[in-house]
Amino acid sequence: MTVGKRLSLLRKEKEYSLEYVGSLIDVSKQTLYKYEKDIINNIPLKKIEKLANIYDVTPTYILGWNNSKISHEKDIINKYTKKYTDYKISKKDLFTFKIKNKSMMPRIHCNDTLVINKQSDVKNGDIALVVIKENEPICRKIIKQKSNLILMPFNTNFDPEIYTWEEVQNIPIIIIGKVIEIRSKL
Repeated sequence: MTVGKRLSLLRKEKEYSLEYVGSLIDVSKQTLYKYEKDIINNIPLKKIEKLANIYDVTPTYILGWNNSKISHEKDIINKYTKKYTDYKISKKDLFTFKIKNKSMMPRIHCNDTLVINKQSDVKNGDIALVVIKENEPICRKIIKQKSNLILMPFNTNFDPEIYTWEEVQNIPIIIIGKVIEIRSKL
């Protein structure tokens, strides 16, 4: 099955219009139509990631690299995090994660609880929850360069992890959310 056919089927399963999905990924309905009809074959990775989030599947499923629709990110979120339940703030894409090491000190301490907004991409300089291969998530500052992604700890006793963009895809390295709040116990 082609990438376009998968995109078309996924959109129809969700009963979304071309206009609606196009607006979510910042393309026109005509461009999305061309993706679905395989007229445009080189869909930017950022668009594939956004579409995967919208359709609750993995980018690798959309690209036809595997036949499992189940999102690895969801499995990780369910395994290592808790649903965020603060009655003052009610947002479905928030979850919490407890820090287990000192890599982000002095700003984030061991046993601090992070409130994370689920999203597959963040801006340069944001603090994010990241999964490398299928390991437990780690918290790092994200630095995006032309040819590299740097996962930067705040603690100088820990080394930054530098990956090429090809390694990011092949390993894979997955951003599962942006840190929006840090909660500490006194």
